[in-house]
Amino acid sequence: MSRAASFLSHNGGALTEPSVSPDDIVGLVASRLVEVEKLFHENLASPVAIVDEIGEFVGQGGGKRVRPTLHLLCADLCGYRGTHDVLLATVLEFIHSATLIHDDVIDVAAMRRGRPSVNRGWGNTITVLFGDYLYAKAMEMALRAGSLRVMDRLAWITLRMTEGEMIQTRFAGRLDLSVDEYMDLIERKTGCCSGAVVSSRESCPESTLKPRARCAATDSTSDSRSRSSTICSISQAIRRF
Repeated sequence: MSRAASFLSHNGGALTEPSVSPDDIVGLVASRLVEVEKLFHENLASPVAIVDEIGEFVGQGGGKRVRPTLHLLCADLCGYRGTHDVLLATVLEFIHSATLIHDDVIDVAAMRRGRPSVNRGWGNTITVLFGDYLYAKAMEMALRAGSLRVMDRLAWITLRMTEGEMIQTRFAGRLDLSVDEYMDLIERKTGCCSGAVVSSRESCPESTLKPRARCAATDSTSDSRSRSSTICSISQAIRRF
């Protein structure tokens, strides 16, 4: 049994109301999150002065690292023992950071995480270009995993999120949105990325991480349901971040 599954089995299994703290959850993958943070900062650095300047500023901004945490937890649930989980967790944080930077331009935001936004400090033109740079950097890093399936999934996520931003411009100020329209919008803007991070199918063998021990979810329907339940429990608990 993985550390994450063992942890949840001692804390009520599938939880309706999370009974674990964010610190408990992060503690399961703390050492690898340190590696993610290191890789994140290393890849924000650049020999190009303006890129390095903004990259250092973004790196100092911190963040909850929810997506990397969920990704690492799911890799642990599937018994992964390689290094690509840290790599792809960092890639997800790069993509997330790019969306935030572009969002601040679109929303004409002056602050982000209690500090001046990038667009306030460097202007919209440079900020849009830097957001594009982060997307490209994320894809360059993802290539190191050597999997077309990884690239296909990341391209799909990026396209869906971009579509969501474009659709949102048509919905701004409207009070007559249907539930289906609203749900489609938030699935594109946020749900698709989070869903890809915690999807047992994508986090397990045959997909992106090439684990040494194949995930039992591929061998048994009941195991798959149990594993999915565990992942859902983690997702519920981590909302408290």
